[in-house]
Amino acid sequence: MQKLKNNTMKKLGIITLVIGLASMTSFAQEDGRIEKTEKKEREKLTPVERAEKRTKHMTKTLSLTEVQVAKVSEINLAHAKEMEKLHVEMKALKEKLKSEKESTRSKVDAVLTADQKLIVEQKKEERKEKKAERRKDCCKE
Repeated sequence: MQKLKNNTMKKLGIITLVIGLASMTSFAQEDGRIEKTEKKEREKLTPVERAEKRTKHMTKTLSLTEVQVAKVSEINLAHAKEMEKLHVEMKALKEKLKSEKESTRSKVDAVLTADQKLIVEQKKEERKEKKAERRKDCCKE
């Protein structure tokens, strides 16, 4: 009878430990998602707002004079506008690149046999796994 109680207590302890670890893991994941959301919200500044924010920071950090503030503000605004333009161009290029890749893949798929398509999918999965492995190794340290 005593042995049965010990086994039950061990099982209960293990179950409690597993549930505790699972809940800790889920909390850790939720925090990461919140940070990403905050980051996305933070990036929605206009070029003018970004330039003003950068100028204020530089003024505070470097103790700029009024003349310097005016010049730096103008430089920061020009930079912010140029960066906005480049971001728009990059987004368009990424979309074009994606559609070109998809087009090429569908054309190649039309030429391949079913067995060859399977090999392509297997290789794709292998590359995906290697990439995940490299990321895991990279972030361990």
